[in-house]
Formats: sequence, C-alpha cells, structure tokens
Amino acid sequence: SLGAGARLSADDPQLTGMLTMLDDTLASVRRLSTDLRPLMLDDLGLTAAIEWLARETSRRMGIDVHLLSAELETELNDKVSTALYRMVQEALTNIARHASASEVEIRIQPRRDRLVLTVSDNGVGFPADAMQREGSYGLMGMRERAQMLGGSLALENLAKGGGRLTVSLPLDRA
Repeated sequence: SLGAGARLSADDPQLTGMLTMLDDTLASVRRLSTDLRPLMLDDLGLTAAIEWLARETSRRMGIDVHLLSAELETELNDKVSTALYRMVQEALTNIARHASASEVEIRIQPRRDRLVLTVSDNGVGFPADAMQREGSYGLMGMRERAQMLGGSLALENLAKGGGRLTVSLPLDRA
C-alpha cells in the first residue's frame, strides 16, 4: 500500500502490475461490449439501425454517409444482423479515424446465394499491410466475424481514390 505523498516510478513493480490489470480489464470490457447485441437491432431492425448509425456518423464526424440497402426476402438471424451492424460500425470508425474521407457509401445486397456488405469511401485508401499492421484489431475482428459465419472480408483501393471493404456471407447461414 502506498502512503500519503508516495510516488510511483515507471519501473515500479506495483505500477507495472496496476497497468497490466488495467489493460486486461479494458480488453475484457471491449470484448464483452463487442459481443453484445445492440438493443436498436431488436427495436428497429438491421436497416433502420444502420441508417441511424449512418446519420450519427454524419452528424458527429462531418462525413456524408449514404446507405443503399435492398429489402431482404427473409429476416436475418440475430448473429448475422449483429455481426453486420458491428462491422458497419467498425468500418465507419476506421474511416473517421484514418481515411480523411468526406463521403461514405454503405451497401447491403443479396447476390445469388450471398449477402454482400460493401463500405466504400473517397478517402486515402488502405495501406498495403492494413490487415497486418499493429493496432488493426478492428479489421481483424471484422474478418474473424465474417469467417465465423462462413464468409469473407476483402479490402481494396479504388482507382478513383478511397477504399472499399467487402464482406460476403452465405445466405443459407443468414
């Protein structure tokens, strides 16, 4: 226990232990919150929840966000709708932080036996090593979510500038 006026130095084992505990706690909270299903999905449905997310991102970040979503013939199961919502949320966060974009387009469309989500922006595009970079946990998390649902995630830079993230999921699992 530290007495009044005691100071911790950077190489103090107590400080190191506290920082490690804090890092572990934050990682646990992040993991738990990522796995929770947003209540908005139950209340509004996937399309309306993403529309709300797009409006909020536009308002907070000053980025024009447009959603183009085809009506789906069948309702998506909870795992798929949660995963799609979280992937859009993460994509918008990454764009706001890194892309220097002014416009974003989100598309959710069925294509043959797949459900395809694309998030495109007019920013700086993806670095060549985007998936391997230190701190690219958001992209890795999106790829893991897609793979757990039997799908895939692809990144590409657009010829006119900007980047496109594409998630493809099998409709039979949706």
